[in-house]
Amino acid sequence: LSDGTFTSGKGNFGTYLEGATVSWDGEANFMITTASADSWRVQLVHDLSLTQGTQYTFCYHAKAAGARSINVNIDSGAPDYSSLMGYGRNVALTTAWQSFSHTFTASATDTTARITFNMGQSDLDVQLDNIGVYPGASCGSPL
Repeated sequence: LSDGTFTSGKGNFGTYLEGATVSWDGEANFMITTASADSWRVQLVHDLSLTQGTQYTFCYHAKAAGARSINVNIDSGAPDYSSLMGYGRNVALTTAWQSFSHTFTASATDTTARITFNMGQSDLDVQLDNIGVYPGASCGSPL
């Protein structure tokens, strides 16, 4: 089970960690020791299924150890990594928790789609919580 709140650990979320570690203490805490030119070198992912033409809202809370940005997307995964929400979004983080939401209409049906958070381009730590994708134009309640 992956409810996006991390109250029961990481659930079915996966990571790629090059120059970073992560802990699951009621949120995903990324401790990044080495910045990279490739933002995907520190990544949080979760599989999901999308239906073409359906409107979804991708929601999450995030903060960082200082001012920095991360890239978020919902893509088709390997080998194409094509964005299914139009394009990835760069979001600016601060030291305070912020709520983010991105409403989009899925460009294709994909049962192997995935949420991605790419944060390897800075060594400032990142915390993520309350991650969810909901049908319609608003955020739902995490499970």
